[in-house]
Amino acid sequence: MFNLNFWCYALKWKWATVEQVKMAITFNDVTKEDLEKGLAVGIVTQEQFDAIVPPSAEIADTTAEQAEEVPVTDEQLTTQEQQTNAE
Repeated sequence: MFNLNFWCYALKWKWATVEQVKMAITFNDVTKEDLEKGLAVGIVTQEQFDAIVPPSAEIADTTAEQAEEVPVTDEQLTTQEQQTNAE
């Protein structure tokens, strides 16, 4: 066995679906680089990789959309500033 991220093995052994791995990416549990390593050693198939990892432009668009969807209140900013100043 190779030293790979759990989610690569989960795809190989069908412990997880492509959709679940997509969700894991949003939680930073697995990265594109992890999946590339899995692809290189044959644990992740090209079809799985293509279905999970969108082209770079789509990643950038998704990130921008997510940033717009999460409003930050003045109270949150104040708390963040206090935490930064305390450090």
